[in-house]
Amino acid sequence: MLLNKGMFNNKQVLTESSIAEMHKLSAETNQIKYAPDAVKGAQYGIGEWIMETNSQGNAASVAVPALNGIWPMIDLCRGYAFVVFTGAFSGDQKKDFYMHLKAIIDDNIGSGCQ
Repeated sequence: MLLNKGMFNNKQVLTESSIAEMHKLSAETNQIKYAPDAVKGAQYGIGEWIMETNSQGNAASVAVPALNGIWPMIDLCRGYAFVVFTGAFSGDQKKDFYMHLKAIIDDNIGSGCQ
């Protein structure tokens, strides 16, 4: 639904404006008092960490890492998502690894994102 602006199986489940609101910056890095190691340095939207922004400052990719080592990421710009299952707790997750994996996918998909 996050990639399809609230649509699932040709049905509008969430409004487009609700999805847009989730992707808006709600807390900048310096406002966050605690963040798991896996997302340190990231900004926060509503229910998601903003991992990358585009040239206009809007969310370009978001992630919602879970305590049990599951790392879902959505590239809003290129229109894809992936999930990594690590089996490690959040303190053991390595943000650099996930971002490197995303860069490999981006290289294969191509850009066009601004």
